[in-house]
Amino acid sequence: MKKVIFLRFSVGDGRRLFPYPPLYREPDTDYICFTNDTRVRSSAWEIEVVEETAQVDLEPHLKRYDVRMELQPNQIQMGDVWSAADREENVITVPSLEELPLVSFELEKLAPTSDGEGNYVYRRNPVYTEGKYNGRPLLLTIGVPVSNQIDTIDRCLSHIKPLLDQLDAELLVIDTGSTDGTVEVCKKYGARVIAHPWHDNMSAVRNEGIYHARGEWYMSIDDDEWFEDVEEILYFFKQGVCRAYDKASYIQRNYGDSAGTSYEDYHTLRIARITPQLHFEGRIHDSLIMEPIYDKACLLHSYAHHYGFAQDNAEKKREKFVRNTHILLQDVYEYPWNLRYLFQLANEYRCIERYDVAVKLFAEAVAVAKEMKDIKPGKSSAVMLIACLYETYDRRIFPWGKELLHMFPLATAEAAFIAWCQEGIAFQYKLPPEQVLEYYIHYKENLERYRKNPAAGQYLVFYGLATVEQELYIMDAEAMAFCSYLALGREEEALDILSAISMDVVKDRRSNMLAGAFAAGDRVYNAFFGNLTDMQWEEWSEEILGAALAALTQDPAHDRLAERMPDLLAGLSVSAIISWFEHGGTQDDGIQRERLYEYVLKYDTEGCSIQELCFYAWVLKEEYAGNREAENSRELLCQYLFMVAVFAERYYNPDLLMNAECRAVPPDICAAYRMALVLADGRASHENVMLLKQALAIFPAFHEEIRGILSELSADG
Repeated sequence: MKKVIFLRFSVGDGRRLFPYPPLYREPDTDYICFTNDTRVRSSAWEIEVVEETAQVDLEPHLKRYDVRMELQPNQIQMGDVWSAADREENVITVPSLEELPLVSFELEKLAPTSDGEGNYVYRRNPVYTEGKYNGRPLLLTIGVPVSNQIDTIDRCLSHIKPLLDQLDAELLVIDTGSTDGTVEVCKKYGARVIAHPWHDNMSAVRNEGIYHARGEWYMSIDDDEWFEDVEEILYFFKQGVCRAYDKASYIQRNYGDSAGTSYEDYHTLRIARITPQLHFEGRIHDSLIMEPIYDKACLLHSYAHHYGFAQDNAEKKREKFVRNTHILLQDVYEYPWNLRYLFQLANEYRCIERYDVAVKLFAEAVAVAKEMKDIKPGKSSAVMLIACLYETYDRRIFPWGKELLHMFPLATAEAAFIAWCQEGIAFQYKLPPEQVLEYYIHYKENLERYRKNPAAGQYLVFYGLATVEQELYIMDAEAMAFCSYLALGREEEALDILSAISMDVVKDRRSNMLAGAFAAGDRVYNAFFGNLTDMQWEEWSEEILGAALAALTQDPAHDRLAERMPDLLAGLSVSAIISWFEHGGTQDDGIQRERLYEYVLKYDTEGCSIQELCFYAWVLKEEYAGNREAENSRELLCQYLFMVAVFAERYYNPDLLMNAECRAVPPDICAAYRMALVLADGRASHENVMLLKQALAIFPAFHEEIRGILSELSADG
């Protein structure tokens, strides 16, 4: 059976002379691109030039095929379409610039930054000959574009002051129109200030700084960034290390929230030796450009804090997206061959969590990069495409990731990131533990490669360093592997991993680990819970209880689980047990309430710890609350009330339970205790009626129950 996937393409269908290549190719299938333009080229499609591309005119070319599928010029095949249940899931339709949501592209307002041949236009930098630094008078110029950042500018400049004090350096400020006192602060640091009005072009601003710089080297930093320290940068220049290099990167630490709890490091090229051709390109998300001969780069680890990507201020995030995207669209249109702009456009949509759009744009960047053999933007786009699939728990991360992983030569950090994402989604969807461990092993292999040579895995990796550098991500992968080994009964491997896990770091997976340890054999159980500190027992009490009960109710026949419960409960505090119930613990999807009730009914209160009594009482309370209309509701009520009474008498001073003015005992416990006394006595005495009225005043939620008891007592009397 002969199969074909075909498309009809003309240059008018896009701004490039080739169709999107498929990112997945079906075996035993021909790929044919029909076009009436002889300029069209493709490394992925067989090009057939025809006079007319209408369907009827293509029939003579297609009649030899038994199975056909047509892709549109704006579509990219991402996965299997012949056997897939939903073929559309594996075909991405790329939106045009005019179709993008939330922004509008206005071609008529485009102010070109290129010449007629697509080359970026900039002013060549002047040549100095009299200075002692290769003709220039200073060693370093630090350029800072500023625009109304009075809240951050002093912090920015104070942290680069050691460079100004200890090097032959100058501070050059490029003012784009500040009116809030920012420039005055800069002058206190000895800044030379030049004006360059803002025209939606950050490269033009930075290039103005390079043009007026007097240093042999130029370093650019933004007015809302600040270095943690500059010792390594100082060493780079003071010790003459710079003489062996042409450029250097420092780390921009991009925070995901204003609290600084999550971040991603990115080595950004912002330091370079000034040549006549040195310049930045890009209206926004600019990039430093040097001639190819100047290729010796030094990887510096000084890092600058940057909160520009913080995601927890929705209004600010939206404003920044609209501003950036409006500018980016111009670069995407004017430079269709420069995939850095398309990548940044896709990332803007990712930052506002429009993953549906981001996936399409990243896929477009990957496809174009594949055709152009443009490795750097291709691999970065592939990694970010995986990141979007991970954020949306998209199962396509498995087949797509398999293809993307081998499409470009990835850095070890990037390969580790993809494997980490796949492990996380496999674990989330409870796929077979063997599959989870397959991704874990891939992750660990790349993590070890990275650790042997971090520099090779860092340079200009846009995303993914966190998964190999930050303990939070590393421990997350280990925690999932621990649970997966336990699920397979491979406790030795689980114990090996457990010894390397920092439980204080593991958060999102802690409940999974607790559940696995609770259901495991004695060695794992004792190793896990025996190593918990008193502080961890207290802090994680509710998590421990929830995980234990989930394991217990999912496998009630497992005697070992039931045997461990008394000791486990005895290790918890009464307040933690009550808090777990009050926070809706029994409503967790993993807990079957009716099985908890069955478990409690098996045990006698004789010899129980106070924590066990508390737990049993609240299980009975939950069972009664869920069955108040049932025929056996009275029986359930009595069970609950009598259990509360036993608990309350042992935990609280009995005098407090009977004191109407007491506030030291929760009101529902006082009410339940008094109702239990009345039921136990069974008489319609004045004292019992008063106790019930007090219970009603304390906790009116028992109104119906108290009326029922009063009626029964009256009838009996």
